[in-house]
Amino acid sequence: MRTFFLLIIYFYSAYCANAQVSVVDARRIENTLYNVLDKNVGQMFSFAKVTTYLDGSKMDKSKCDNIIYLEYKDEYFKRSHEGGLNIRWFGCNETRLDNQLIINQVLARYKTAYIPAGIFKFSGTITVPENAQLFGAGYTSQLQLISKSPVNAISLFRRGSLEQFKLDCSASDMDLSAGILVNSWADVQSRTGESRVQHVQIVGNYPQLQGVGIKLEVTRAGSEDYSVIAFCKFLDIDIYGFRDGIFCDVQYRKGKNISYINANIFENIILHRCLRPLRLVNMAENADIVSGKSAIASNYFRNLVIQHVVGNYPAIFVDGGIFNDISAHVIDWTGNHVESTTTSSNNSFQILPSVQARIKLNSPTK
Repeated sequence: MRTFFLLIIYFYSAYCANAQVSVVDARRIENTLYNVLDKNVGQMFSFAKVTTYLDGSKMDKSKCDNIIYLEYKDEYFKRSHEGGLNIRWFGCNETRLDNQLIINQVLARYKTAYIPAGIFKFSGTITVPENAQLFGAGYTSQLQLISKSPVNAISLFRRGSLEQFKLDCSASDMDLSAGILVNSWADVQSRTGESRVQHVQIVGNYPQLQGVGIKLEVTRAGSEDYSVIAFCKFLDIDIYGFRDGIFCDVQYRKGKNISYINANIFENIILHRCLRPLRLVNMAENADIVSGKSAIASNYFRNLVIQHVVGNYPAIFVDGGIFNDISAHVIDWTGNHVESTTTSSNNSFQILPSVQARIKLNSPTK
């Protein structure tokens, strides 16, 4: 593990060699270093003296990146700042063709990254690890996927959060990949406030209508007893121009493993120009669903707005889901508003306007 950590530092420092600060005009007062120039943003910052690294280990020269930590006259200093770490400090900018590696390394090392106003291109998956935060200043903070082959734009892990930015996938071939992929974890002891996605705009490649806006994917990896996504929150989100808007996907395999997507909240979400706006699909057999070995259950979808028909698919499709509560306003939709298969039961649907709702329950169609 120590070797792996040192390799991360080495490659991180090598890649961000141009992301330096200058101490030429620095002035020290007691334990603070003032007038340290950040060359990437052209601003002065202060640095406070430290003796330990962010993980509590003793500070040394190998841990200095000349961005957040620096060495000055055989002592060590850390940049003083509020909020997350601005990706511009590390060399990200609008002219760089691919900012993905820098953003991933910032998130892996510091668990937080701030996207300022601007359009930042990337061509590979941005990974938001456990307990990490990627956030911006609103929709003027933009991440633009420019991959020529299908990739998940953002891969979100347990207790990670995404807030206040625009994710633009309009220039990429999405195929079956996701704008935001939410990964499962192997611990049943979930708690309120796991992963969180809020105030995010996700743009697909309409009119190609590929990919998934937000995908919650449960797959069994290895011999874990559980594969779980639970107690996550998805709030105030705008999803546009994907094949699937929101897709809850449980790929259950028979055995001892228990797989479920449970007790998640989706609230105030607009899904427009999506071919299949909301899909809940559990591939388990009915016996495994009834026994509780596999479930998409007790999820709350409140105040969804589904608008602008682009096909004849159902606006809401539930296959193998139980006790889910779905409230949606469906506008200009020519297909069924709701379809539910024989493996689904006890789901609540509140579709507005109710006098026009077309609901097909217990359909045998997958």
